[in-house]
Amino acid sequence: MVKKNNLLNVEQVQKLRRSFSMQFANELWQADTMYGPSIKQPDGSWRKTFLIAFIDDASRVITHGEFFYHDNTVNMVDAFRTALFKRGKPERLYFDNGSNYTSKEILQACVRLDIHLSHAPVRDGAAKGKIERFFRGFRDRFLVQHLEFKSLEDLNDKTHDWIENEYNSKPHRGIHRFLLLQNLHTLLPCK
Repeated sequence: MVKKNNLLNVEQVQKLRRSFSMQFANELWQADTMYGPSIKQPDGSWRKTFLIAFIDDASRVITHGEFFYHDNTVNMVDAFRTALFKRGKPERLYFDNGSNYTSKEILQACVRLDIHLSHAPVRDGAAKGKIERFFRGFRDRFLVQHLEFKSLEDLNDKTHDWIENEYNSKPHRGIHRFLLLQNLHTLLPCK
């Protein structure tokens, strides 16, 4: 029946995909990791960086984004902790299936904090469309203007400044609302 009705056809499956958006801030956060720029080290070698970022589904606010030299569970937990301190606790998290996002540390944190954890289907970047769209905009609008960084700290300082003063404080076309961080809770009520 599946073959006969062509139910596994990629085009058919893509047509069935529906967009979704939460109604309230902190209902759902999406997170992912992006390969970042390489940074020249004092010894002349280059080190790759990784941006771990969290986005609020309803408001599109980046709750936290930080570059690290290693894409691992320790750094993922550190970034998640910082996001919690900055923006509060989400009801749900939506991650991909990378080892950082399926680790026992993340699962334990979610159980302790009463956060529902769910994962996108394997190899389905479109399922995490909001964070993927942020990464594209970050590459197109931030990284093309900043081609060189003195250190990881310099990269994170410039990234934080851009996220807070450019991305989070500007209107977002996807939700047709103007969100100012200082008015986030009055414009977009938290549940």
